[in-house]
Amino acid sequence: RLPVIAGCGGTALPDVVDLVRRAADAGARAVLVPPPFYYPAPPEEGLVRFFLPVLDASPVPVALYHIPAMTRVPITPGLVLRLAGHPRLMGAKDSSGDPASVAALAAVAPPWRPSTSFTFTASPASGPCTRTGTGCPDSSASPGARPGRGH
Repeated sequence: RLPVIAGCGGTALPDVVDLVRRAADAGARAVLVPPPFYYPAPPEEGLVRFFLPVLDASPVPVALYHIPAMTRVPITPGLVLRLAGHPRLMGAKDSSGDPASVAALAAVAPPWRPSTSFTFTASPASGPCTRTGTGCPDSSASPGARPGRGH
């Protein structure tokens, strides 16, 4: 059986929580959640108030999805630091295509956790991984597996 990571994005918190639960009920091993995209440049506190209920409600691991070209809302190092202690946060995917963004997020990614490692990946990317062990260019977050190119 192929592990599935379901993308669960939306502009309304109740909708995203519902999508996360439905994805888990359908067998997803994890979910990938972008920030709400309707309101550009929300304060970090607003994003914390969005992601914490998603993390609390999710029955599966959650990866933050940094895709500013589509959302116009960044996942910042400060946001990662504020959410890093949550047991459901498994990692992040950076699809900005910006090596500086990848490096900044990778620099604040928490160390390996005993239950689920924090997986940091970047896509699209070129060159060597900026964080060894759990992230590779052109890959996606993957619970229970070592990500690899195209995984």
